[in-house]
Amino acid sequence: MTYNIERNMVNHTPDAETQKQMEVLRTQFHAVTDALLHIVPDGRERSLALTKLEEALMWSMAALARRSYDFKDLDVVKDVNELSGKAHGRSRSMPS
Repeated sequence: MTYNIERNMVNHTPDAETQKQMEVLRTQFHAVTDALLHIVPDGRERSLALTKLEEALMWSMAALARRSYDFKDLDVVKDVNELSGKAHGRSRSMPS
């Protein structure tokens, strides 16, 4: 696999729809983090769980932000809503 420096080391400003999706994810991650802080006892395990949540959120945000770069040259991609599976519970497959 070739490393794509333009995709991975450049800021990708998200469009309005992607920003909304990011906010939804942040809200959900916040709720899980809040529950974890109130239920799980303080200690190494909770610390690791919090770190993994932070990491999962970070990679989720990166995936959303980079999506526009990944599909910028594809004529078949017309509608971000179609790609994002906007309808709840709808699965989607993305080209690799």
